[in-house]
Order: sequence, then structure tokens, then C-alpha cells
Amino acid sequence: MTKLQITIKDLPKMPNSLLRKHWAIITKEKNKWHTYVKLSLGINRPKAPLKKAKLTLTRYSMRAPDYDGLVGSFKYVVDGLVKAGVIVDDKVSVIGDSKYNWVKAKKVDQRIEVVIETVR
Repeated sequence: MTKLQITIKDLPKMPNSLLRKHWAIITKEKNKWHTYVKLSLGINRPKAPLKKAKLTLTRYSMRAPDYDGLVGSFKYVVDGLVKAGVIVDDKVSVIGDSKYNWVKAKKVDQRIEVVIETVR
């Protein structure tokens, strides 16, 4: 696998909206995104988790987030990639050169796209 792309037609919650929420609400959000990632991958997973990868994560939404909110909103998505066996870990040494983008979109077109590329 050199390049894999997934699209999920939903938006992860922004980190500020999860602050001070009950642990059960946070766990539900985390599990939802782990499931979305697993289902979006289908059979397109690498044979073994990637030891080094570049991620390009793009959020298509109506409102522009601040940068740390944008990055933080992808936490459970990236954790889902680890849990699904796509990448070995989400440490900087594994995904350090990743990019986080935002694109303005109409409500009906809101989604996220994740591109995973093998780094040699």
C-alpha cells in the first residue's frame, strides 16, 4: 500500500465541545469514530501496520476552526487508524509529517477525508 483514502460523511466534534463532558459522552464519541474508520477502510487495510506514514486530514465544514481545534478534532480518527491496524502508533515518530486542512463546504457536503501514505 502506498496510498489509501477514506471519506466519512460526518464531522468529529471539536475538542472544546467535549471539554467537561461526562466520560460516557466522550467514550461514545470515541467509539463512534473508531467504528467509522474501521467501516470506511473495509478490506483496504495494509497487511501489517505502517511504521511510518504521512496523514493528510481534511475537514470540510461550514465554519473555520482554529488550528488546535482542527488538529484536536481528528484525535479519535487517528486513534481509529491505530486501532484498525493501519498505523502502529500515533506518535510523532510515526506520523510526524502529517497535514491538517480545512475547506469551506455547504452543510450537505460536510465530511472528512483522510489520506494515508506510506513513508519509506
